[in-house]
Amino acid sequence: MRKYLFFNAEIIIYVVHNFLRFLKSFLFLRGSEKVGIIVFKKLGDTVFVIPAIKHLIEIYKKENIVVFCYDLSLPILKETLDINLVPINEDEFWLKGRIASFKVRKKIAGFRFKKIYDLTCQVRSASAILGMKSETYGHNDYYCSGVYDNFVNPLHLRSLIDRFLYIADPFNNKIPFDWEKEFPVLLQNDKPILIHPFAGWKAKEWNLKKFITLYELLSKDHSVSIIFHPDDMPHEIRNYLISEKINFVETNTIDDLVNEIKNCSILIGNDSGPIYIARILGKPTFTIYGPTNPDFTMVQSIFHSKIIKNISCSPLYDSQYCFTFAGRKGCPSFECMHQLTVDEVYYEIIRFLELIQFYINKKTAVI
Repeated sequence: MRKYLFFNAEIIIYVVHNFLRFLKSFLFLRGSEKVGIIVFKKLGDTVFVIPAIKHLIEIYKKENIVVFCYDLSLPILKETLDINLVPINEDEFWLKGRIASFKVRKKIAGFRFKKIYDLTCQVRSASAILGMKSETYGHNDYYCSGVYDNFVNPLHLRSLIDRFLYIADPFNNKIPFDWEKEFPVLLQNDKPILIHPFAGWKAKEWNLKKFITLYELLSKDHSVSIIFHPDDMPHEIRNYLISEKINFVETNTIDDLVNEIKNCSILIGNDSGPIYIARILGKPTFTIYGPTNPDFTMVQSIFHSKIIKNISCSPLYDSQYCFTFAGRKGCPSFECMHQLTVDEVYYEIIRFLELIQFYINKKTAVI
């Protein structure tokens, strides 16, 4: 029975794939010079797409490029790119953000692009460009491959940044990506250390009480603040921070977050969006990993450090997530995070801070 169902699925995929290609043969448009880039990603994941967008700017004139993104990602894209950005609200998608509405499709189609690069690589972006009169490039699940004139498969690369660069140009010479060259670090010891204790979902978060203990240890010798959005912090914990005179910063908007990160010396946190933002803003980072594989999101730089407790169920070499989809599908206890002690994290951070200070002293030394 299982073999029979798999056979039927293959037939359906084959029919859909070729039907979409048949439609495109009648709809293909020429004459326009405009290039569209689709980036319907959450704030943190948007960071990994920025090098690919910059590479496309090198290939095409920037005045011909239009980037479609979620409105929440707009501040970080504005911070790093000087091109036409069109924000799309997530509410403009159907089925809990999975399918593009007619309104989204109309916005994209109105530009009459010659080429469209899908750097979202999900059903929501495939549905947004389905049937467009443009030459399309991108990667997606195989059943969506018929949407693209040039279906690119970057999965042989582990780094997410390299994968998006490969979609933008499979033959470019920027793979592997040189982060230190493109986003140089600005070392400062006169700014506070920021600790961001939250992440996109609970399984990726260390322990809030451990972060507070870490703050108490670091604040003995450093200026430290805990940074968070008001909705993320439990009310009783916030009251505890006030009663214990623990420094904290509340950010109500993405612009607030960006500005606070700009004014810090180092950001410490989980594998999350604020860490990725700090990296492109040239701030050293220390990341606590658990159910996610650092090789997919980590930056190869001495100024970006990490710690991870490898246990039997940690992500495999070629997997971005552990077998529970990074804790979102049935992890009972989040052991990879629970087993990581405050002392282990603290001593690794101290070593990292000493390294940062060494390079600051080296840079300012009088010869």
